Amino acid sequence: MSDSQGLMIILVVYKVATLLAGLSLAYMGYKLFRVGIFGDSGNLEVTWADTKVVLKRAAPGTFFVVLGTIVLVTTVWRGLTAETLNNMLAADLERRQTNQDSDISKSMPLEMPAESASTIDEEAEAS
Repeated sequence: MSDSQGLMIILVVYKVATLLAGLSLAYMGYKLFRVGIFGDSGNLEVTWADTKVVLKRAAPGTFFVVLGTIVLVTTVWRGLTAETLNNMLAADLERRQTNQDSDISKSMPLEMPAESASTIDEEAEAS
């Protein structure tokens, strides 16, 4: 299997898993409404830039539906892209090559021993 096929499999599994998680959260909220569990109402206040969202006395199912919707919208709108995966793979490959190059340079002697150099000079002169 090539790297691009592996990346596509990872991308599909990620998208499906996050979509299922968002759908299950929203479904659990729906089921809480259907069963009639309203219990202690909760409050939620979110401020983002100059926008403020306030949920007062919201049923527990509301929080599940809101969280599930956020997960779904984030997955579909942004999520993980093939370009992001390719960039991650390229960075990992570059890091591995850099580590290999540094390992090779550490194992190679910096200077050639004098007797080896004279042997190479003699062979060059003979030919």
